[in-house]
This record gives sequence, C-alpha cells and structure tokens, in this order.
Amino acid sequence: MATAPQIAATAKACEDVANAGKAWLVLVDQLLTHNSTLSIDWPNADEEVVAGATEATRQQVSDFLGTLAAVQSLMGSGHRGNIEKLSKPIA
Repeated sequence: MATAPQIAATAKACEDVANAGKAWLVLVDQLLTHNSTLSIDWPNADEEVVAGATEATRQQVSDFLGTLAAVQSLMGSGHRGNIEKLSKPIA
C-alpha cells in the first residue's frame, strides 16, 4: 500500500504533468490555427523550402499536423476539463 509521502508525490507529479500538458495543448491549438489560416498544402509544398527549415520532409510535417489534429479532437472538452482542474492558469 502507498505511503502518505508517495501519495503526495504522485499527486504533485499529476499536477506538474497537467501544467505541462495544458501549456502543450495551447501550443497545439495555436499551431493548428496558424496552419489552417495559411491554408498550407503540405503534400504539395516546395520540398526545398521545407528542407531549408527542418530535417523533416513535407510529408512528415503533414503527418505530424494530422496527429496533432487527432490529439486535439480526442481531448475534447471533457479531457481538457480534467487537465484544467489540476493545472494552474497560464500567465
């Protein structure tokens, strides 16, 4: 059975992860909104321009954005609410 210090440490770790997760989700929201606003067609983007900015291919960037969109969709308001309850406001 867990001791009181172990319970407290785990609760604090949950709060720390919630704070990091909240900050990460804000970045995901901003990136996806920015990408959507620019209407970038990643599979047809200039490969040289992409290669000049990152080691990733344009397809890898496109796949990554798709993954972020799936995570954003999965989180929904219920899961985000659980993170919100445990995290501190972002200043």
